[in-house]
Amino acid sequence: MGSFKKKDMKAGVLAIIICAMFMTIALSGCTQQQEEEKPEIKNPTTIVRYDIGDAKTLDQADCYDTASSEPIFSIYDTLVTYKGNDTLTFYPCLATDWTVSNDSLTWTFNLRHNVKFSNGNDFTAEDV
Repeated sequence: MGSFKKKDMKAGVLAIIICAMFMTIALSGCTQQQEEEKPEIKNPTTIVRYDIGDAKTLDQADCYDTASSEPIFSIYDTLVTYKGNDTLTFYPCLATDWTVSNDSLTWTFNLRHNVKFSNGNDFTAEDV
């Protein structure tokens, strides 16, 4: 009989430990979270933009990195563009429309009229 009481005692202790664990878990959700202190914004009208690095070039012909393409797309217009996250559909920009040959090797672009460069020169097919 003595061993039977030991088993009951062990089971009771185990039950108390399990109850204590559940109570701890249940009550931990009742604690009040402290609000994080937000830093003061020094210049609320200033936009800070982070990029992956410095632009290596502003020459469209030599631009193969993401850091250079950001300022280039802000400065230059392209023949076609895309909107938002839809990078598989092209939309007109400096080209009004275009056709592609059956073998997909020749692309013909019709250009917008009355487009001028910043120096006043007309935009022509030679510029493309």
